[in-house]
Amino acid sequence: MKTKINQLIEKLETLGIDVDFNYALQNVDFEDITEFNDIWEILEDNNMLEVEIIYYTKAIEFLQEHDASLRESLLMANELGYTTENLNSELLASILATDMLKAELHDASKEINKFIEELKA
Repeated sequence: MKTKINQLIEKLETLGIDVDFNYALQNVDFEDITEFNDIWEILEDNNMLEVEIIYYTKAIEFLQEHDASLRESLLMANELGYTTENLNSELLASILATDMLKAELHDASKEINKFIEELKA
């Protein structure tokens, strides 16, 4: 019989979010998870909400597809305290990809809370 944490992991993996929920939650006690924010904290504590895009070509392709004007990524970089001397395509792509991952996960928060409630019942 599957444990509740394994059932939760399986449900989370159906969301199609690019996070290794199995790795993040495999050693977590299900009773310690009461809501989406608990999962968010676990992912954050394990640096699993940070995306790193390496190699110039991959970074440029990502930026062309998701922020061709660089407006979003430059704004985020500025908000994070970066200056133009510190910027490159890999950093801008990584900042944008991280923001997109966090937004995708946040958008699924209601569904994740529903998963947790179903398993708690």
